[in-house]
Amino acid sequence: MARLIYMTTSGSQAHLSALRCFWTSRWTSAYDIHVYSNRRLSHAWNETVKRIPGRTHYIAVEPNTDRHQEGAIRAIIYARAHFASYEWVIRTNPDVHVVDSNAFTRWMSELAVHAILA
Repeated sequence: MARLIYMTTSGSQAHLSALRCFWTSRWTSAYDIHVYSNRRLSHAWNETVKRIPGRTHYIAVEPNTDRHQEGAIRAIIYARAHFASYEWVIRTNPDVHVVDSNAFTRWMSELAVHAILA
């Protein structure tokens, strides 16, 4: 079962700090990691994303000036075709702290669950 963790960011220092702190657990190793940014990311960003335990790592940069709601919508539209190759996509932000990753596994096994937006 192919699974994806899809994160969106504007490349802020706060998001980078959170990524370093929250996304180090082994549970992510079963997932591909895809990060979307609306601006170019620093070398520190690239290195931090590579250190997230995951099957593959991909960073997409699509420069634009969209903010907040518009930026979130644009990020989904950008990756929508890419999502088709995955059975599950977890859409999240770098500053989301996953306390119980087992919940994802439980939700993915529920036929009534069609989306996980963390």
